[in-house]
Amino acid sequence: MKEIVLRFIYEAIDETNEMLDEDHQIVKHLDTKLYGSGSHLDSIELVNLIVSVEQKIEEFYQKEITLADERIMQMNQNPFSTIARFVDYVETIIAENK
Repeated sequence: MKEIVLRFIYEAIDETNEMLDEDHQIVKHLDTKLYGSGSHLDSIELVNLIVSVEQKIEEFYQKEITLADERIMQMNQNPFSTIARFVDYVETIIAENK
């Protein structure tokens, strides 16, 4: 499942990069920061990325999911801080919704 989730995230990053300046492109690497210090994304761009990933997962699994909800406020580490954490978080959400 990790490969599928990573593919969806990378596809969403490709779409986001089309809208970003060349010097603000998101590098497709597990350690890349998506949120917080060191990220090139503003809050709107991050939300768009998350929504794009949600849509890709919903199309693939034929099941509606929500990645940004009140639960992330209670987490010790932001699930959107890096691509690796985002992948892990998405896998958790998919498993909960099976």
